[in-house]
Amino acid sequence: MDSCRICKRQFDNNAKAVKLSEKGCHGINEASEKRNDSLRVESGQFVHVECRKTYCNPNYIKRDNRNVQEKLNTSPPFTPLRSKTDKFSYKEHCLYCGQSVIDKGRKRTCDVWSVRTLEPTILNICLQRNDGQIRFGQG
Repeated sequence: MDSCRICKRQFDNNAKAVKLSEKGCHGINEASEKRNDSLRVESGQFVHVECRKTYCNPNYIKRDNRNVQEKLNTSPPFTPLRSKTDKFSYKEHCLYCGQSVIDKGRKRTCDVWSVRTLEPTILNICLQRNDGQIRFGQG
């Protein structure tokens, strides 16, 4: 009796442990399949009584599977790179994210602030540097 096969903690005097029979192993192995877990137990091994109850309980299995699915589905939203878009116009698109900021009949599409600079403007600096990849106002 070294450690519980489910929680991997050592057995102490306060926690109740049970020796698994063939039927108990079958129940834990079925629960493992439902959880898409790799836990496999054999008869003669020991587990905590509480660990076995919670691991095999259908309500806990549903809850844990739902939590796993939620974690998988909560990926950060995909934002395409501005450099990957075909047509970019600094007058119509956000300089940082590339989203269109043109008002199409609604009050506002999103919070935008126009770029305000002193002379020389960003456009003039880009033209002086001969930045050929940027299409100014041709969007």
